[in-house]
Amino acid sequence: MRWTCLNTKYISSSSVLKPTYVTNTNNHFEFQRFQNYGRYQFRAVGDLPNESLPDTLHAKSVKNGSLDNLDVRNYVTSLYVKSNKLDYAHKLFGESPDRDVRSWTILISGFARIGYCRMVLELFKQMQIERVCPNQFTLSSVLKSCSSLSDFRMGKGIHGWILSNGIDLDVVLENSILDVYVKCGALDYAEKFFETMKERDTVTWNVMMGAYMHIGDMEKALDLFRRLPFKDVASWNTIIYGLMRNGHETYALELLSEMVEIGPPFDKVTFSVALVLASSLYVLELGRQIHGRVLRFGIQNDGFFGLH
Repeated sequence: MRWTCLNTKYISSSSVLKPTYVTNTNNHFEFQRFQNYGRYQFRAVGDLPNESLPDTLHAKSVKNGSLDNLDVRNYVTSLYVKSNKLDYAHKLFGESPDRDVRSWTILISGFARIGYCRMVLELFKQMQIERVCPNQFTLSSVLKSCSSLSDFRMGKGIHGWILSNGIDLDVVLENSILDVYVKCGALDYAEKFFETMKERDTVTWNVMMGAYMHIGDMEKALDLFRRLPFKDVASWNTIIYGLMRNGHETYALELLSEMVEIGPPFDKVTFSVALVLASSLYVLELGRQIHGRVLRFGIQNDGFFGLH
């Protein structure tokens, strides 16, 4: 697929006007145009339920003509997306006479969030046909969908497009690219990309650790864990669970003990992994200690622990 873009500069979502809320005494919703600035301000009163806000606002903006403004349409679309009314958002998007990068990104990110990955890729293709340049937020959502579908060809193509168009890469976007290669089983690409990354956060390291553990290469996974500058609770959970899954329960128990001594506090995932570990090693005392901690944390009624 060939992508073209007239302007590859990053467009921040914060640069787009969002209507602000103002209270009056008429108990109604309306957009008010300010002639000096050519923009709209949203006036809202009343305690309408959140789910009814997009519909009410949409109807009012149609009635007073403010829906002709792109910023207003984008705002109403975003409210539909946040209310999980993607069908309404998609319909309004399709009826829009003009659409900017924010219009596309709002809808694409909404479908990506609920796992409609093929819809995301279809919208992205349409976006390219209309020659609208994506920004980092658009690309992250599209790459997330490529990962979910294990679509290596599309993910690699987007990565190449990013490089050829000089798009600025932040760590979030780089992690999305890395995740595509890992989820698609292209470990050689993932390793090369990981080594070229100038900035890495804990998500970066955890993704690579998970990749090695998935193929059973615990030596490389442990090496990454030891090299990790800052180990958060997710990092500890990842390595301990990976060791356990790959038949290294004793080493997993040693790391769990090390986590107690020098690591961060346990979260729900840690407790769950620890309980499974205690069960697999038939260590009754460890199970009792973990259960005691669960009780002290007051999370014994959480359904997350009912499986163990």
